[in-house]
Amino acid sequence: MYLVTPHSFLLVADDTSTPGAAEEGLFDVSAAQARLPSPAMAQFYIRISDLAPDADPGTSLSRASRPLDGVLLAGGNGRARIEQLSGRLAVHEARAGLAQGATKIIAVIDTPAGALAAPQLPGCSARLAGLVFDGAALADRLGPAALAAARGMSLLAAAVGGIEAIDGPQRLSGAAFAAACEAARAEGFAGKAALDAAQAEIVAAVFGGPSIDKPPLSGP
Repeated sequence: MYLVTPHSFLLVADDTSTPGAAEEGLFDVSAAQARLPSPAMAQFYIRISDLAPDADPGTSLSRASRPLDGVLLAGGNGRARIEQLSGRLAVHEARAGLAQGATKIIAVIDTPAGALAAPQLPGCSARLAGLVFDGAALADRLGPAALAAARGMSLLAAAVGGIEAIDGPQRLSGAAFAAACEAARAEGFAGKAALDAAQAEIVAAVFGGPSIDKPPLSGP
């Protein structure tokens, strides 16, 4: 998956530390970066959702060919969850010899509880770099009015925190996806998630931002 804004191009890979996942590594960051026309703007994140006591995000982060830029935290998010991940990332950075605070967090608003907690997120961690509003994940659990309110709260939380709000992925293509991007931009979102290279090009065209050559990841 890609997260595209005028200021950044994020490539997101799934956590390979989950049971049954490949053991040979997360992905080759250098190879992925080489396929981008503007590699200096590219950032590399891993998507995780498990913050159980025995879950160590450092295990997943260390499987990339170079230090990753951040974590896309899914699975419902509140202030305590962001702070918990931030603490674990601090431990990982100390062990890996990385600068404290180097690993950023983008929180996904994908549950009703997470949407309700969105106003609590501003200022919870200096690592928090953005919010992704996953309307598709919430649509089955919220009615139209509640979904619109959750969307608005996510935008408001990002504005208060001085971070970017990114609209979540949608399985659309062509003109339909471009229209969804235009609507998200008009609402105040800074960018949008893309499930493939074709969608990423459309997001870049609507919001502005770096273009890409060909998909560096095997899938969303």
